[in-house]
Amino acid sequence: MLITWHHHDSALLDLNDNQLVQACFQPLIEAFKELRVANGDEAAFYEELTSGQQALFMFRVYFDHAIVSREELYWWSAYFYAQPRKWTALKQGIEYFDAKDTLRILTNIESLLTTKAYPRHLDSFTMTMKDLEQDSSLMTAFDDFYAEFQQSVASAIRHAAQHIRSNQNEFVQATSN
Repeated sequence: MLITWHHHDSALLDLNDNQLVQACFQPLIEAFKELRVANGDEAAFYEELTSGQQALFMFRVYFDHAIVSREELYWWSAYFYAQPRKWTALKQGIEYFDAKDTLRILTNIESLLTTKAYPRHLDSFTMTMKDLEQDSSLMTAFDDFYAEFQQSVASAIRHAAQHIRSNQNEFVQATSN
């Protein structure tokens, strides 16, 4: 699922960090959505990706939702946390890109969810975005997490783009056409 890039076409390398990360993520999410519609094997799809693509996929699936609002950050964090393999893959992906600030935020979110005995399986997942309205300490914590998350995002994207540029073979298939 690598992007095809022609050697004589330097446009991919000339993209800014956001554009490059998006260009490498877009084919992954499109293939994933097609697979979902066809009721395909999501785990097999993920396993076929390179390590870099796995890291990018998990980061962007989480990030694209969590960046929207404090409530989205809360819900998506709890949702991923209720799926230990996804939560671990998300943290590993962020660590893979060496985005230390974002990893620290996720570790702090995890500590809070652990302390509050949040579910570790979707069978017992009942969280909603309205949970923050009913728990002022949770709301305050996610106010802080969200502010930190917003500040860390540019750095995380920069780290991901640097990794893509340094490890193009994980994301791009070069052709000589």
